[in-house]
Amino acid sequence: MSRFVKLDRLDPYRLFGSSLRRSRLGMRAAFDAAFASFKRCNDLLDAYHWGREELDNSRDVFEMLGVTNAASAQNASPSTLADLERIYADAQAEDLQADYQASIVLLFADDALYRFAKGALGRAPAFGAGYGHDYGTHRGKVPLTDLLRASTNAIRHV
Repeated sequence: MSRFVKLDRLDPYRLFGSSLRRSRLGMRAAFDAAFASFKRCNDLLDAYHWGREELDNSRDVFEMLGVTNAASAQNASPSTLADLERIYADAQAEDLQADYQASIVLLFADDALYRFAKGALGRAPAFGAGYGHDYGTHRGKVPLTDLLRASTNAIRHV
């Protein structure tokens, strides 16, 4: 916890603006890193699926023809089963990295909005009193601030 939280009661608008201004570049870097990891994960999954398809098709053709070729086994494509397992593990690691980076952005947004609401209202914001665009269709629409609080709560408790 920050050493200034309990000491000074600054204007919540000024504090919110300063928080966004000071953290903007770091949050942008985390945001960009999350999407870069997501793209790398998709690229790795594509390579995995195409390699798996190539491996499965090459086995099927030789099995159907009843031909085994020792030379082709030695000169096998890089899509061996071990390579495919490594590619799949790398894809999972990139997916986790994307989650970690996105969590940083969500936690920052949640904390900044919570501190702003607490400073402006004089008390902690309650669920059901959210602001922003509405999202979701499963159980009705949810305001953006409620969605941010629920997602960061899930991040903290998982």
